[in-house]
Amino acid sequence: MLNLIMLKRKKIALIISFFMLLLVSGTYLWYFMTKKTYKAEVTKVAEIPSAALPKRSLYLHNMHNWYPPQKTDSDYQEKVQMLAKRDNVFMTESYAKLSELNPQILKSLNPNIKVYILYDLASKSNWESDVQFLDWSGGCKNDYSALQTPISCQDIVNNDWWLKDGNGHIVIDPVQNGNTRYLDVGKPGYKEAFLQGVLDRLNGKDYDGIIFDYWWPYLSWILQLEGTPPPPMPEEYPTDDDWFNNAWKPFIDYVMDGLHNAGYKIIGNCAGEYVESSGSQTWQQRKAFQRSKVDGIIYEQGAIDWWSSVTNPSGWLKGSTIEDRINSLLADPKEVWQAENGLSVDDSDPLRAQKQKLSLAMYYIGLPQSEELRQKRSYGTVFNRKISWDPSWDFYIGTPAESPIKMTDKYFWSKKFTLGLVLMNYESKESIPYVLDRTYVDEEGVEFSGTIVLPPYTGMILRKVLAKPTVDTSTLSNIKSSYTSISFAGTAEPNATVKVYIESEPIVSTTSADAEGKWNVTVNQSLSVGEHSLYVTSSLDTISSPVSDIYRFIVSNDSETEAGTNNQVSPAQNNLPPVQSVNKQEQAENSSNILKQKNIRQIPKMGINHFLYPILALISVVIIAFL
Repeated sequence: MLNLIMLKRKKIALIISFFMLLLVSGTYLWYFMTKKTYKAEVTKVAEIPSAALPKRSLYLHNMHNWYPPQKTDSDYQEKVQMLAKRDNVFMTESYAKLSELNPQILKSLNPNIKVYILYDLASKSNWESDVQFLDWSGGCKNDYSALQTPISCQDIVNNDWWLKDGNGHIVIDPVQNGNTRYLDVGKPGYKEAFLQGVLDRLNGKDYDGIIFDYWWPYLSWILQLEGTPPPPMPEEYPTDDDWFNNAWKPFIDYVMDGLHNAGYKIIGNCAGEYVESSGSQTWQQRKAFQRSKVDGIIYEQGAIDWWSSVTNPSGWLKGSTIEDRINSLLADPKEVWQAENGLSVDDSDPLRAQKQKLSLAMYYIGLPQSEELRQKRSYGTVFNRKISWDPSWDFYIGTPAESPIKMTDKYFWSKKFTLGLVLMNYESKESIPYVLDRTYVDEEGVEFSGTIVLPPYTGMILRKVLAKPTVDTSTLSNIKSSYTSISFAGTAEPNATVKVYIESEPIVSTTSADAEGKWNVTVNQSLSVGEHSLYVTSSLDTISSPVSDIYRFIVSNDSETEAGTNNQVSPAQNNLPPVQSVNKQEQAENSSNILKQKNIRQIPKMGINHFLYPILALISVVIIAFL
């Protein structure tokens, strides 16, 4: 009986010991796994997609987007959002009517957007709502809901305001396949009716300004469109001087002055680029007059020739023309919209993607360094006259860091941006090598370094790959637990924002690298005895560098009663930028998010102490078992 009782006691003791083992082992394993001393394993940090970047290196407009989104479109909302992402938007009355959009709607989507209405200065088109039939055979009708010329068809007919050549024929625009007829701006009453028509039609509609098309300071330019030989000049204007002095100049003076007095901003489509090496002195004078009457100019031709050109189907322009255009973009004091007419229509061109890239590269080459002028520039292309979005517009390369550099005797330009580099080869036959000063990446994530070769008619838009930050390991030695001020130093991308993470506390401190890429940061608190881990990230504007390596260091015990430092060179002595230290509350709030954002997985450090107490517990169980 006694043996049976002793056997039961041993069984009970074994069961109790087993649970004691689980309890003690679990407690100490939990303690050491949650202790704040870690080594870390870093996985590659995924780059933010370019479409998600909060900044763009250019302002955008929608010139040549003649086909509006309509509510019957399945993607209507998407198109409207795409339109509202622009900085400048133009609409005709027909566009506004069909899209059911107005300035108030677009500004509710983008409070910074500027919305313009477009009118023609010297023409009437048969797609306007008050024209009966497209072939002009039906005369006029009483529908004034969508005009592109602010004078009604009936008023034009009643006052005989059509422009007629020396044969008495109404002058038509053959580019528009006969759909557009020209108007005589010098006829009595025309300029007064035009100004009043604009003011009446825009009253209360909240447009920021007006874009005017069809600038014709030379009557011979219009007549040359009729064919070869052109028809004779009309009796009223036997010379271009007569047209300019008696019709065009008085009309432009009256209308533009009246609209400026009413508070409207005026943009002239093809009213005259700033720099043109070609052209007579007379043209330069007339161009200067037109420019004096507007607030901005649309350069309707960029790096590619007009879509309507029959003499240059390839679309490539002369290198001298491109050089003039770049110089105009750089220096024009007016607002400038670069509108690539040559890319607006034909979607069957196998070179479209190449031309699109070249066009944007040319715009970047011509982008001024001056912030004041840069805010006056905007760029735009559309696809087949419909609203579209080019992902390369979201590829952020910062702002111009220098003036463009043109290769001697070559139509080849390079230009550095704060975050990137733009290259353009506009040579017709020659491929040109270029030596990169560092590693770059394009919008598709392809890296480039060393010497690259640009074929003829090629543009490249590249972004820097930021340098991986490092830590000066000498700053990680000799650190005592009694120190209340500890300095760390290292290198990163010049002028980058640098963040230093000490995982075991946790601590986050921020500083800036200097122009040579040196950084220094001071942590104004002591660290506990034991092993710690430190790593660094850096960013320049919106671009992040790779995460640094993980650096481990030891904080040792110190019996000193006076606080000290880890004997590092101070920021002032090292000629480094001022240090910003993050307070403890901010450190605690940011710590958990930091590791998630950087995809850093924490792994607990296991040592002999982690197993000591579980082993003692196991020995206790064995002893009890033999009792």
